[in-house]
Amino acid sequence: MKKSTPPARLERVAVVVQHAEVFADEANDAQLFPVADRLRLSAARLAIDLEEAEMRATEVTRARAARRVALGALRRACERLDVEVEARLPAEAAATLVSWSRVSLESSVRFRLKRLSPMVRATLREVVDACQAALRAAEAAEEAALEATAAAFSARVRVVGQAHALRRQLERDKALLLSVLPPRSTAALRVRRRVVRTRRPDRLVEPAAAWQPASADVVGG
Repeated sequence: MKKSTPPARLERVAVVVQHAEVFADEANDAQLFPVADRLRLSAARLAIDLEEAEMRATEVTRARAARRVALGALRRACERLDVEVEARLPAEAAATLVSWSRVSLESSVRFRLKRLSPMVRATLREVVDACQAALRAAEAAEEAALEATAAAFSARVRVVGQAHALRRQLERDKALLLSVLPPRSTAALRVRRRVVRTRRPDRLVEPAAAWQPASADVVGG
């Protein structure tokens, strides 16, 4: 199974929060109280949005794990159906249920269930019902994984964009602090050493395609 891209870049947002908190303290010490208050508020808001983005990323991990479990159950149900079909149907009839080897597991199961005649369905009712239930569970898990992925990606794009905007403000606030602090003071040295790099938002977030759940396993006919 293809490995999905792990959540990343959120640690850079956490660094921005830290920068804002440090500069807020420096501004307070320099008696730039409005600047200090604004920075503390910006840091708090960004921290809240960062926490939500991290929570959404965790939900993606859980949803994809549930999807893998559901696909495993579907695979076992499909294998049981194959065994029963081969045991109870003539070889020629069983051959009509063979699907292309590169389709997804869900597509293969849908195809086989659709091709079963009413008589075969009645004969294999228990196995067919289990297969249909497993298919519905796998489809629901797939939908949940897609929804979780979309929500997480949206939350991360939003928080990275906010962090980028705050980085630009921090550059201006750093310059302001250095303009009011004695050049050779310890405080000025601390502020000068704190590097606030401005990154383009699209450099902090992977492409949306990287967030898609890994492709479903393909099955043999």
